[in-house]
Amino acid sequence: MRNISMRLHLLFTSNIFLAILAHFQISKSGVFTHSISNVYPAEFVKVSGTEFLQNNKTWKPVGFNTYLLIEQAAELPHGSFHAIYSDSFGKNEILKQFEQAILLNFTCVRTWLYSINSNYPLFLEDGVYDERLLGALDWIIAVARAHGLKLILSFTDFWPESGGISSLILLRRKFLELSPDHSEQYGRSSFFTDQNYFSLYIRHVEHILLQKSKITGTRYCDESTVMAWELMNEPRCRLCSEGILQKWIWNAAKAVKSLDKRHLLTVGEEGFYASTKNYVNPAKWASDTGQNFISDHIFTEIDYASSHLWTDNWNLFSAWSRKHVKNDSFNFSKTWIEEHSSDSLNILQKPFVLSEYGSTGFGNRNNIIGSLVTTEDQRQTKVSRFYSEVHTALLQNRNGALFWIWHNENLKYLPSYQDEYGIFVSDNVFDRLRNYSQVLRS
Repeated sequence: MRNISMRLHLLFTSNIFLAILAHFQISKSGVFTHSISNVYPAEFVKVSGTEFLQNNKTWKPVGFNTYLLIEQAAELPHGSFHAIYSDSFGKNEILKQFEQAILLNFTCVRTWLYSINSNYPLFLEDGVYDERLLGALDWIIAVARAHGLKLILSFTDFWPESGGISSLILLRRKFLELSPDHSEQYGRSSFFTDQNYFSLYIRHVEHILLQKSKITGTRYCDESTVMAWELMNEPRCRLCSEGILQKWIWNAAKAVKSLDKRHLLTVGEEGFYASTKNYVNPAKWASDTGQNFISDHIFTEIDYASSHLWTDNWNLFSAWSRKHVKNDSFNFSKTWIEEHSSDSLNILQKPFVLSEYGSTGFGNRNNIIGSLVTTEDQRQTKVSRFYSEVHTALLQNRNGALFWIWHNENLKYLPSYQDEYGIFVSDNVFDRLRNYSQVLRS
């Protein structure tokens, strides 16, 4: 432990010093006067054929997801899982996590541009934002730069539990003096077909891209710490006519690129296929989400393809699943990764990133039953096996990947903590993640 501390001290003294300065300055005044622009070269990640490049060298996005950064950086008094994001749970914990990420050879962090906590929405009114959360985003970007980490940031979210488009829909209905229709929160076709919703979405995107950091003085659209933007986390247009979601993706991508030509852009979807290739899908319902992996990523404005992998969430072992999957999640995971990688590299001729993948260790059991019949050691073993199998499939094609989800250690002991996918440094599975990042980067 002493050796690790010494390595951290030697490797990161100057950068962490700047990050800590940012912590204190932004906490007190919201303004950071010391420039950190020279800590790391301001080099954007680019795409060349099927590879990512940084400083004209092959680069891989290898790292993790976390949706709590904005809450932690804002030091919210009542955060998710009833955590009090003071110093012990807030900015200090992010600093520790980023330090560990560098030692683990991680290069990239995927996170949200918004709070999942309904008590603290980022988007308040059309053009009106919670300045505390915007300040937290400034701080996150500055600290990521100080550590040499790249960020993938999602503009909004399909899922109502995370705010996202449901807040845009409800805001629009409020403006029209209509009663809230909470079924609309689930992203039915109106969001992807109504021009008013689209205009509201684009104004939101424009506000973010033109946001000028109070720490670095750089507009987000000019910030090289950001590797890429995602149009939306897991967009679905359930039972929509064919082409509806694709048209929305194309129009949204064109609008984003008209505002920001320097950053990479991707969709952010799970990667389901339409009827022409639905044999790859986990079940029939996946063909009804409006997604079509190849068509969704074929546009020139979309720079790379990405998908997610959720063998537990997708009910692979239920009566509704594809029969030939049976009890072998590894075969499904392997096929899923191979098909998406092949389509990306050979048809789309773009890089591929598995930007979410995780397991509860409970398989097809729900979390309550799973926790009753599965010991923690058994669960850890199953999760470790899942990661090992996924990494084996990924390494065959040298793909980038970001696991779901790395939480700070303090959350593990909160009585209100509920995230069966959470991974902690103290978990056995973390060795799998460390080994994968080392092999892929080498």
